[in-house]
Amino acid sequence: MAIWTAAHVGKNKASMGLLKEMLQFGVAPTIVSYNGVFAALSTCGKAHDAVQLFMDMRQDNPALRGDYATFSHLASVIKVVSLAEERARLLETVYQLMKSDKLRVRIGGRIIEQLLPTLGS
Repeated sequence: MAIWTAAHVGKNKASMGLLKEMLQFGVAPTIVSYNGVFAALSTCGKAHDAVQLFMDMRQDNPALRGDYATFSHLASVIKVVSLAEERARLLETVYQLMKSDKLRVRIGGRIIEQLLPTLGS
């Protein structure tokens, strides 16, 4: 919860540092912890770091699938990548790592509004 709080009060480096410390000390982060860092990375415009963190999260803990907040933050940060080919590559990476049950969830709304213009560019 501290990570999420730090990210939401603008302490982006602190939220990322807390996650790193958790991992170093063998404390398993929850999806809320990761979402705090995804929010921080989104705020900072660090799309590559956000996608890499998602890849690491899925590899290190396959049980953490991501949720609406996860994919919303990823969509937000990928949307601002300037090169269309790079946006498409990052979205493809996220798509490939999404579990099939998440692909079937009816999410709509903001995520779809963000992804469609990105994919169409």
